[in-house]
Amino acid sequence: MVENNLNFDKNITIGEIKLCAQKILSQCGIERPQTDVTAMLKHILKCDEIYLITHKNDVLPAEKFAQFKDFLKKRKNDVPLAYILGEKEFMSLKFYVDENTLIPRPDTETVVEEVIARTKTGDKLLDLCTGSGAIGISCAKYTSARRVVCVDKFEKTLAAAEKNARINGVSDVCEFIRLDVLENLSDLKKAYGKFDICVSNPPYIETEKIENLDKTVKNYEPKSALDGGKDGLLFYRKIVADAEFFLKKGGILAFEIGFDQADAVKSLMTEKFENTVVKRDLGGNDRTVIGILR
Repeated sequence: MVENNLNFDKNITIGEIKLCAQKILSQCGIERPQTDVTAMLKHILKCDEIYLITHKNDVLPAEKFAQFKDFLKKRKNDVPLAYILGEKEFMSLKFYVDENTLIPRPDTETVVEEVIARTKTGDKLLDLCTGSGAIGISCAKYTSARRVVCVDKFEKTLAAAEKNARINGVSDVCEFIRLDVLENLSDLKKAYGKFDICVSNPPYIETEKIENLDKTVKNYEPKSALDGGKDGLLFYRKIVADAEFFLKKGGILAFEIGFDQADAVKSLMTEKFENTVVKRDLGGNDRTVIGILR
């Protein structure tokens, strides 16, 4: 078997490893085996793709080979590649990720780009349900906001976000607060006053639909970052209801939404917000709802 050859032949070359590992992942139903194998080897060897080509006849050192086998085993078991590597690129920045954080998706860049375009020098931003910090940290990196406050309920999640602020050189701008968005939003005003912009990518999957998600998501990513309640709107309702506590009059509220939630989220915002617009992602799906607090 190909797998046995990979396990026992310690003199296997980089080129042979690529071919064998791609076949193994393909047989396991992994969608992009070549991409994943290349990414794992690049990470282990700290090299680029050209190196893998020009050194295809090199034999991996024993410790690197052992690490690759461990990576391959995890990927065979559907562990997301980002968790295996411990990192994910987002907005051309590198983010540390682990089992306590949702993996940043390219679709989320839509809401970040919209917020960046609306941020003025000296603005104060709030990122609710920050997770890895991808949204807030990207906004801190690419704007002249004077402060970005990132909020999450879980201590380990916030630890990852703080690490990402250090990695991306924005620790002086970002602050991380442990707070339950569903219970204590009014506390933000006491500590920070009101914000110019609030952005959030909250949990928005309907509870009963989580089981239908891809197994790499439902089995490995934190359910707390996915579950938006019975109708998927639990967090949107709370954030909109409490908006006056943390958002200035005329302040901007920007949500990431599920592809089929635009009308529902706009409806929730109608009473308190004006000039509400929906923006689509690169795939053409509704992805962001933005409004201005009256």
